[in-house]
Amino acid sequence: MNDKLTHDIQGNIVKPTDWTTEVTNVCTCETDWCDADCWNDVTYFVGMELGDLWEEGATWYVDGLPLWNRDVSGSFRADTIDDFIRGITVKDVWTLRLRREGDIVNAMLSHHDVPTGRSFTITKKADSDE
Repeated sequence: MNDKLTHDIQGNIVKPTDWTTEVTNVCTCETDWCDADCWNDVTYFVGMELGDLWEEGATWYVDGLPLWNRDVSGSFRADTIDDFIRGITVKDVWTLRLRREGDIVNAMLSHHDVPTGRSFTITKKADSDE
C-alpha cells in the first residue's frame, strides 16, 4: 500500500488508511468487455463504494486523472459500473483506492506509469450541467 500522504478536494490530508475501498485489477481481458471473476470482484467493490450515488447513464466529471505523461480532467457517460471503472482507470494492471464523501468520490490510482499513485476526484454531473 502507498505510504505517501495525499490531499482530498478540500485540501485535508488523507492518510492511506483513510481509503474505504481498495481494488486491484489484474485481469488480462482481450476486449473491452470482460466476464472474468477478477473483473466481477472489481465491479462489485466499486459499486458498493458508490452506493446510492450510482445512477445508470449518468455523466461523471473526473478532475486530475493520472495518466503516463499528465493529469487529465473531463467528463464521461457511464451506463454500467464497467463503464464507470473504464472512465477512471487505464488499460493495464492498476490499483484503485476510493473514499466517498457525500457526492464526491476521492480516488487514488496507481499503475505502471504512476507506481506510487496520485489522487483525483470524481463527481456526478447534474442534468443541468450537461
